[in-house]
Amino acid sequence: MNQLDNFDLTISVVKSELPKLEVLKRLKEKFERLHRVKGTIIKNQNTFLALNYPSKKIMAQSFSRDEIFFEAALDHLKDPNFQKKGILLEPKTNKNLKNADYDDLFQVLRYQTNHKELLRNYYNFVFQVSSLMDLQYAYEEIETGFLLFHKRQEDWELSLVDVTNKAEVFDYLESRELLTPYLKSVLEEIYKKIK
Repeated sequence: MNQLDNFDLTISVVKSELPKLEVLKRLKEKFERLHRVKGTIIKNQNTFLALNYPSKKIMAQSFSRDEIFFEAALDHLKDPNFQKKGILLEPKTNKNLKNADYDDLFQVLRYQTNHKELLRNYYNFVFQVSSLMDLQYAYEEIETGFLLFHKRQEDWELSLVDVTNKAEVFDYLESRELLTPYLKSVLEEIYKKIK
């Protein structure tokens, strides 16, 4: 039986430096908190997180909820001054993570869905923004969904943050000593735009 016959979205861990069950529990919490959808971890020989949305429309809304923040942020992210003063987790590196040896990656996740079109735009948008911030994140479309690649743990941790929640973003950046005065002022401007 195909697991996509029963669920809108399933997530499995292909590779991670964290225990697989911990990754799935954190993803379950993220989706339940941000998408307001019930997740179930199904433990079998291929343990995975299963998610069912009340409707395709709600699934689409859930995957587009961050776009308001990203659209407001893109002008700042494309500004060369931001690249000099803003958030760069480390110097620019090879972005072609899809061809990287999995051993060189922190984590690889498999998202499987019968609604790829709903996720395609979201991942294109996230990749565009993450590239401008020099985050080590990539995705690859596969027949049944997407593979998500995280080079470092910081990239994975940031993917769990609710970017529409100013306090959560500031707490995350402060905890990693990344909230520079310039970045704080840029974020303040962005959050004023999306109120």
